[in-house]
Amino acid sequence: MARRYPTCLLFVCFILLVSALSAQKPIQVGKEFKEEVLSRQVDLLEDASKSLTIQTVLVQHFLFKPNAQPFINLGFTNSYYWVRFKLTNPDSARKELILEVENPHINKLQLFTVSGKQVSAGMLTGDHFPFAQRPVRHPHFLFPISVPPGKTMTYYLWTDKHGEQLQIPLKLWEKAYFFTNQYTLFLFWGFLLGIASLYCIVSFFVFVFFRQKLTFYYWIYTTAVWFFLVAHTGLGFQLFWSESTW
Repeated sequence: MARRYPTCLLFVCFILLVSALSAQKPIQVGKEFKEEVLSRQVDLLEDASKSLTIQTVLVQHFLFKPNAQPFINLGFTNSYYWVRFKLTNPDSARKELILEVENPHINKLQLFTVSGKQVSAGMLTGDHFPFAQRPVRHPHFLFPISVPPGKTMTYYLWTDKHGEQLQIPLKLWEKAYFFTNQYTLFLFWGFLLGIASLYCIVSFFVFVFFRQKLTFYYWIYTTAVWFFLVAHTGLGFQLFWSESTW
């Protein structure tokens, strides 16, 4: 029995070494940083028991696996997922950032910040909560991040979309750069929804003029497409049913 202890100890040391070597390198967010899509820079942990807390995750940090895909698409899942990434600020000034989750249909999310032994929890949000319960009022989920000068910070994003397909498209922005470039996104959405609205109006008047079943069905179809676009972009939840949670 005594001979098994050195073997077990070596095995544990090997697992910890592999975990340390496979962990993703910190993302540099220095003076020149503007934006970056996060995919292969993150580690993932599946919580099949749906019971892990941030304290448990910190203890079991070696269970995280690097994401090897160019996107974070976890498919249909009944589990919770944790996403881990590190940011380092080599400059002498504090760096203000925005973490954008470009999927507006995730049920619950929460961002945890870890610096040394200090853990701080961000606001719990998601489409299961009213729109006002968001760190930043935006169709996508936005989390403000502040990295002190010369520091390396670790972040854990907890996500819950069990029973559904889970995609976690992440993008990290320099804060001022994000807000100065948002007009292009809203311009695209406005153009898309404007065209869809025009089709709805025209098809409605065609139905009123001809009074045929085919024109009625076409009006229903164009209206359904408009509602789909409004819901899919997250604008519907922001503008029309912000208090309606699922």
